[in-house]
Amino acid sequence: MTRRPTIFGLVAGSCLAVSAAAHADDCADLMTGTLGGAAMPVSVTMTMQAPGGKPETSRSVFTGTQLYVQVGGQWRSMPMTAKDMIDQVHESDRGAKKICHRIGSDTVHGQAATVYTAHVEHQGSIDDNKVWIANLPKRVLKSDTQIAGGQHIMAEYDYDHVQPPEGVQ
Repeated sequence: MTRRPTIFGLVAGSCLAVSAAAHADDCADLMTGTLGGAAMPVSVTMTMQAPGGKPETSRSVFTGTQLYVQVGGQWRSMPMTAKDMIDQVHESDRGAKKICHRIGSDTVHGQAATVYTAHVEHQGSIDDNKVWIANLPKRVLKSDTQIAGGQHIMAEYDYDHVQPPEGVQ
């Protein structure tokens, strides 16, 4: 059975799912980068694809006080603070079994990054992730998540062009 994420789940999955992998001593920077990005205004473009399905693109915008999520072409908003986002990162980490590795260096849109892999088992879900964390400031630039037996999610994070969608309350 394929699980279909909720609106918040899409954002939490793209922004926070990889955070659970940061317990390994050699991957403390993964949690630092995830937490650093969770507190910053950001625009995220996600491409999700279920097995055998067509890719679907969605966007989210976090302003520091409001979260906007676009699903199926429709924008929705909900109050969300940086503290709420950080709390979600910590919640996603609680009780997860994880293994992570620093695997090298790369650049994403001209920014130097450290690349990590993370295998996460949490509440019956198994995710394999590849995450690009900017070297300075520490924050997620890109993530690639494969949910076992399910969806593939690619996400790119833009901290420089954060504009709430027009007309959404």
